Amino acid sequence: MAKPALHHLGGGTLERVLRGMQKLRDHEIFFDVITVLTSASLDYPDELFDFYIEHGITDVAFNVEEIEGPHVASSLAGSGMEPRFRRFYSRFMDLALSYDPPLRVREFEASRSSIASPEQLTTRTQECRPFGILNVDCEGNFSTYSPELLGLSSPRLGSFALGNVARDSLESVLAMPRFIALDDEIRRGVDLCKESCRYYPFCGGGPPGNKYFENGDFATTETLSCRLHRKATFDVALDKFERLKAMT
Repeated sequence: MAKPALHHLGGGTLERVLRGMQKLRDHEIFFDVITVLTSASLDYPDELFDFYIEHGITDVAFNVEEIEGPHVASSLAGSGMEPRFRRFYSRFMDLALSYDPPLRVREFEASRSSIASPEQLTTRTQECRPFGILNVDCEGNFSTYSPELLGLSSPRLGSFALGNVARDSLESVLAMPRFIALDDEIRRGVDLCKESCRYYPFCGGGPPGNKYFENGDFATTETLSCRLHRKATFDVALDKFERLKAMT
């Protein structure tokens, strides 16, 4: 089961993607694959796994369909979606771990690292830290934090584009009241997560973009993205490790 993605002209892109993958292999260039999961995807863990194996894909990652920017709704936001997501991911990981060699899944590897090294986070994660990520558009406008914020604005905080590489220095941006207010709100959101959520050592407070697009404010906590992409994947990984431990 592999449905072709659609580009802006309405046609499928799957065949072109597969040709691109083959060109990378021909030139011995490593790649991995990111799959966006929608509600329709959750019934097909076996088919997705078979597709990856058929096409020689060894490293995969799962993004969930997010409420983000102009995409104001997600098919994963409905009632009963979280249990379905957990069943999908658990089944897929059973397949991935039983394959020889095991298929690498980004979310599982992130959970594995966190479980192996459960130290409390002492600094904000890259996406929550000012200029831990630098985003630049085709006109030289730049932002930081979640890349999806670039090009958008907030009625309260103004444009998320903080300057232009041709005319603005980093020092001038760091002194801007607009940047200071943005950073303060994001920091307060991270602190709220740290105080209230037992998954904080695993995720570090969650992407600020998801908080803003789902909750309308950076100084908030749980989102659909963190319930599925963070909490559910961590719980499934922990369950797999506990079962393996019990068997040894």
